[in-house]
Amino acid sequence: MMDQDIIGHLFEVEQAAADLLSDAQSEYNKHIEQFRKRADNIYKEAYDKIIAEQEKQYTEAVKLLDDRHKTEYDAYCNEIKNWQCDENAFNHLLETLLFCK
Repeated sequence: MMDQDIIGHLFEVEQAAADLLSDAQSEYNKHIEQFRKRADNIYKEAYDKIIAEQEKQYTEAVKLLDDRHKTEYDAYCNEIKNWQCDENAFNHLLETLLFCK
């Protein structure tokens, strides 16, 4: 009878140890999940900040290039407006190039 009590008590101790280990594992998993969420939030904030800065720089660069392009295009258009057309010389050039005259 005493042997059965000892074996029963050992099973109870083993069960208590397994329960403690299970509780510790659950607590560990909760902490890991909290740390993972916190790390993900920190990463997302840093990522969003970098992306916002890059988008801002891109937008500024595109605007600068658009402005520069418009300025140069307008200057070019104004310059060629003042050119005079010599149709006779153009036609003569085409005849020379196309018909080898």
